[in-house]
Amino acid sequence: MTATAERATSAQIAAEYQARFERYLREHRLLENRANRLSNWRAISFAGILAGLITGLAIPDLLLAGFAAAAVLLIVFIVQVRLHGRILSRLSRAARLVEVNREALARHRRDWEHLPKPRLAPDARHQSLAKDLDLFGRASLCQIMAPTHTPAGSADLKRWLVEPAAPAEIIARQQAVAELAPQLDWRQDLDLAGRQLGADSMHPERFVAWATGPRWLAGREWLLALAWLGPLAVLLLALAQGVGFVAGAWWMVVVVVQIVVSFFVCGRIHAIYNRISTRQGEIQAYSELFALAARMPHAAPEL
Repeated sequence: MTATAERATSAQIAAEYQARFERYLREHRLLENRANRLSNWRAISFAGILAGLITGLAIPDLLLAGFAAAAVLLIVFIVQVRLHGRILSRLSRAARLVEVNREALARHRRDWEHLPKPRLAPDARHQSLAKDLDLFGRASLCQIMAPTHTPAGSADLKRWLVEPAAPAEIIARQQAVAELAPQLDWRQDLDLAGRQLGADSMHPERFVAWATGPRWLAGREWLLALAWLGPLAVLLLALAQGVGFVAGAWWMVVVVVQIVVSFFVCGRIHAIYNRISTRQGEIQAYSELFALAARMPHAAPEL
């Protein structure tokens, strides 16, 4: 490729990222305005609900009208909340796409100050080689590449940078790169899904090991029955006492049984719940990564 052709290609790449940056920035501003307006309308609807309830309670003649107005506004408020949530989700996506394309422009211009600092570092046995070739650290090959977001991806990139590959493997990787290069939308969607993991993302093998391991409830099916039937028994026994069908407060017996059982099992249940709930966002991000991987172009054998 001639120097003129290289400059033309470089200018096209910069123009593509600049156009995407400006498009997502406009989208972000538009969605931000919509979110702010909808937030104001939510406040108005909520105030209307309170006004309807207060009016109905304060003026007996307007009780039905006030409560009816409050009910209608409550439905409107619920719809507004759902719409607001969708707009905020789109707003977050637009903001992340702005950042992705801003970084792409900085990467293209070798603007090291505006690129994320690489988190990867060479092993002790590769430090001299990595330093001589500027593989890691500031203004390095690692920094100019798009950042990895999963432990597996980071490990693979680190290995590829410091370990040699056979000529056939290099050709296969180049074929895969050539196929993925024009898939800019797909690659940026993959980047967005990875960014949701954060810098301290867990290794998926730990979750898979837990998910495929022994089930804690196996052999404790009676706990499920107690969880479903206990509250129902309390309700039925309380109603039976209220209508005079039974004389004593037998529902209290069921409550005591549930409290005793909870004392022995809640610690374990809460530990399991906390283990999952604290990583729920990462699990969802991994599911999005897998869904995107399923749509990845795969004509190249390496893909």
